[in-house]
Amino acid sequence: MPLPGPLVITPGLPPVVGIQADPLTSPSDEFVVIANGAEFQDMTDWTLTNEAGDVYTFPAFGMAADGYVRVWTGTGVDGPVELYWGRDGEDLWNALADTATLRDAGGNIISLCAYTADDLSAGLRVCPVPTGP
Repeated sequence: MPLPGPLVITPGLPPVVGIQADPLTSPSDEFVVIANGAEFQDMTDWTLTNEAGDVYTFPAFGMAADGYVRVWTGTGVDGPVELYWGRDGEDLWNALADTATLRDAGGNIISLCAYTADDLSAGLRVCPVPTGP
């Protein structure tokens, strides 16, 4: 069940739907999940940021219709649904409070997902997804 909380979304574009912050295993196991709607979305040069100003820039990447991508904090081999920030051993998502901001290649905000420690369940923040404009 999605937890209540602020989410801003541009209708028809992919929202941030979940954040694994401060996992019990290791900082490299942090991730953000972004889901897509009914149309393919080219996300090349889009960015994902936190409140500390850390920036992940998407490589040449397209998300399938009704697909998702998980952006991991650590290192790995990028694939169709898994991308890697390359920041092993770093806690990029604050366990007390943070905001994930997804911007398109033009810098326009597509989605925001904010949370506090009270929103996290075993470190996972599930962001509510709006049903329409």
